[in-house]
Amino acid sequence: MAISNRGIVVAVCADTAHRFSKANLRSVRLIEGHGVEGDAHAGAFIKHRYLARQNADVPNNREVHLVQSELFDQPEAIIRLKRADDAI
Repeated sequence: MAISNRGIVVAVCADTAHRFSKANLRSVRLIEGHGVEGDAHAGAFIKHRYLARQNADVPNNREVHLVQSELFDQPEAIIRLKRADDAI
């Protein structure tokens, strides 16, 4: 069976605040060297609050999370995600 490296984007999310869950948006603007425009984690330097307190001059390693949509078809996986969201 051949493995495909192609996919379909079903959602993009961003948030201006540091929260675990981010709102679904119609689109996002990716800016080279900056990240997702308007997102709390965008910028040249680290935005993770814990790491920024230790050393705010660390370059930002912008994160993109790719989650397979099939995960959301599994109720037990959604429960685990909700519990993780509540813990933060």
